[in-house]
Amino acid sequence: MVVQKLNRNIKDRIEKGMRYFAILSALMGWKLTRRQIELLSFTALRGTITPLPARQEFVEIFNSSLDSIENLKGQLAKIGLLIKTNGMYRLDPTLDLDFSDDIVLQIKLLNGE
Repeated sequence: MVVQKLNRNIKDRIEKGMRYFAILSALMGWKLTRRQIELLSFTALRGTITPLPARQEFVEIFNSSLDSIENLKGQLAKIGLLIKTNGMYRLDPTLDLDFSDDIVLQIKLLNGE
């Protein structure tokens, strides 16, 4: 077994979330776009993307539009990364981390045997 340890200091929680979801996308073969990764990261921090103030904040931070958020929500819900509970779109609980803490990822790339 090969063990490799990498450290990276990232103070901004949105940026940390974006890197996390980019890594997951690459490993899982999700082929997420940058905008999808931004929405996942933002949703992780806000808890939901459904309320209008949350969507407006996303539009301001990421220079997006309300219509594009709706498209992104649908795409991410279709692949199971966002789920709708009690009328609110939230991250799948298995992906919902606190990006204010340190994150340690253990990755195993297994032989197909």
